[in-house]
Amino acid sequence: MLLVGSVVSAHWRELLDSHAIWPALFLLLVARPIGTGLSLNGSTFDRQQRIMTAWMGICGMGAFYYLLFALEHSRSAVRPLAPAILATIVISVFAHGCSATPALKHYMRRYRKAPAHDTKPKRKRAASAGW
Repeated sequence: MLLVGSVVSAHWRELLDSHAIWPALFLLLVARPIGTGLSLNGSTFDRQQRIMTAWMGICGMGAFYYLLFALEHSRSAVRPLAPAILATIVISVFAHGCSATPALKHYMRRYRKAPAHDTKPKRKRAASAGW
């Protein structure tokens, strides 16, 4: 995160451009939730777990490493995408940082209210030898 912060502090004006903000919002609010939801189709996740995973996502700092790798191999082709990728990371860190605690508290309240589904059979206690 320190490296991302350093890069962002040097290029923050480029991140405020609409060509960076709109793709970032699309990725965070549309593409990732739909992609995550589709990838969890058929899993054992319940609806709340799917929503939580779709919001928090499974994409993160990997985008920065892929950006650096791509810049190393084809700087001119990837350079126009860099502000959108960095904006996505910055918005994601901010939005998820602000929403993680309330979202998890809400999830845990619902989880505690749900009836327990214990799949393990309970073991009967062995008869005491009287010791």
